[in-house]
Amino acid sequence: MAFAASGPGLLRLSFARVHRVLAGCVLSAGAIAPLPSAAAAPAALRLSATTQTLAGIEQYRFLGSRSQERTEDSGVNSTIARIKWSLALTPRLHLRLHQRLELSSAALPFDLPRTGAGITPAPARSLDLHSTWIDQNDLRLDHDIDRLLLDYTTPRSQLLVGRQGIDWGMSVLLPVADVWAAFSPSDLDTSERWGLDALRLITTLGPRWELDTIIADRGTWRDLSIGLRASRYGDAADFYFAPGKYWDRYGLLTGVERPLSNGVVRAEFALLSTTGAAHQARARTTLGADYSAGSDWVFTLEAHWN
Repeated sequence: MAFAASGPGLLRLSFARVHRVLAGCVLSAGAIAPLPSAAAAPAALRLSATTQTLAGIEQYRFLGSRSQERTEDSGVNSTIARIKWSLALTPRLHLRLHQRLELSSAALPFDLPRTGAGITPAPARSLDLHSTWIDQNDLRLDHDIDRLLLDYTTPRSQLLVGRQGIDWGMSVLLPVADVWAAFSPSDLDTSERWGLDALRLITTLGPRWELDTIIADRGTWRDLSIGLRASRYGDAADFYFAPGKYWDRYGLLTGVERPLSNGVVRAEFALLSTTGAAHQARARTTLGADYSAGSDWVFTLEAHWN
């Protein structure tokens, strides 16, 4: 079970039932800065950036005899900045690049793994563009080229080739359909999925149908994957179904979302079966609802069965 609230100024508060709890406040900010160009032509290069920060305080209690019991406080801070470059090669062809910078620091009383934010690892890739700029006991700075793709758009289709983020799910906190890259509701950067190397073709089939085809690579031929998602956008509800081979699993994903006067309700289902000798089928379901309190606040409640 998870709950989230989003408000003005891109303030997001989220609470989830997890094995370890870290309370904090996440602040997000963004900026768009088109680079100057000649007045005779539109700007071909655009630059924008977002940053998200989490800060928290943890208290550790060391148990023992009454004379040995003590408590110690620690501080945890994590900041993720994403610098987005977009170069218009032609009116329909764009080159896009995202730099992802993650700065984390913690003053822990003893050796513990990092907690709170940035806990989902990047997916495996054939081309590793990650580097660690600072790695000290209480400070770490990582840099990653998380987007590097060509985007070609026509009136009825969009072709994306290269490292990109793929988000298939309708759910906000507990998405069972986001099979392409791992995602945790405890992650700090929830607006952008980790990028993976893929070829993607999105085609519009009339006013209500859309077809999304993906061929993705994760470093080995065994993990080469293909998925096909068909979506229908209706007046009463939106629906999709998506069969495919997702890394080492075959599966079927489906979901439905219905708008209400002050929000939406949705349901998603995933049936995944592992390949190889250890054959095992697994079903997952998420039910959720969003409630809009005016124009500034949105409250989300989701329940997950695994």
